[in-house]
Amino acid sequence: MRLNNISLLSVVAKGLACLVVWVSLTACNGDGSNNIEVNTESDVVVTVSGTPITQNAVDYARQKFFGGKFVDARAERNIVESLISSRSIAKKAESSLSEDALSEIDIAVAAYKEELLIKYLIESSTMSEPVSAAEVEEYYRDHSGSFGASDRKIVDVAKATFSKESRLSVLATMNEIQSGDWNNKYSGFHNFQTYASALNGKLGTQIESLDLGESTGVVVIGSEAYVARLASVEKIPAQPLADVGKEIRKRLAARKLSKKIRELSDQARSEVEIVWMSE
Repeated sequence: MRLNNISLLSVVAKGLACLVVWVSLTACNGDGSNNIEVNTESDVVVTVSGTPITQNAVDYARQKFFGGKFVDARAERNIVESLISSRSIAKKAESSLSEDALSEIDIAVAAYKEELLIKYLIESSTMSEPVSAAEVEEYYRDHSGSFGASDRKIVDVAKATFSKESRLSVLATMNEIQSGDWNNKYSGFHNFQTYASALNGKLGTQIESLDLGESTGVVVIGSEAYVARLASVEKIPAQPLADVGKEIRKRLAARKLSKKIRELSDQARSEVEIVWMSE
């Protein structure tokens, strides 16, 4: 048996317990058999093959099944009956499963207990620090790109197609344009304006490093020559802080909690003796 099989058994067991309670609550025959008073004066309510079911276990089951709802004496008795059924099935399983299976269950129980201990320690401590409005605003400023802020570059592009015979003259004209002569209209040249994001390859790579007003070198792609100039930059604003403040607060709270958990881990490790068996 593997631990994933144990998980499946756990689901089945939980479902069975819930089913027992539901059937008990909805199928009482009114003959008085469910009206037996539960002894709440003792810590032990009932024993199953010598193993106790305590009042604390009943209280836990009541809270799990019904939350804060009112539970009458009959429903309380049915909760106890469901615990008896669960314990009886567990005892039967314990006597019939192999040692390997029981060992794996013990490992799973120990791991789950550790998870619960850590969960309760975190929830009961003051580890959760509030996130201030100033922290939210600072994160918003420093990470505006995460919320849509960007620079949209607009470029002027000159393009010309050349043949083997016209190659040298076209490239010479491109050099003039690249040097700053963007106002002249050259025959056979196509000037247009576009967003830098629409350009790729060598031309797009060169544009990324340009300052406003600067031009790329002449870029030859096949039988076409290009030169581009960064004409302007549009500032795309981030989403309003009012729309993303809640998400930022969650991120900062999670970051603070992670830091506290690391600190708790370091402190806890310093207080115990750790011996590596393989060293």
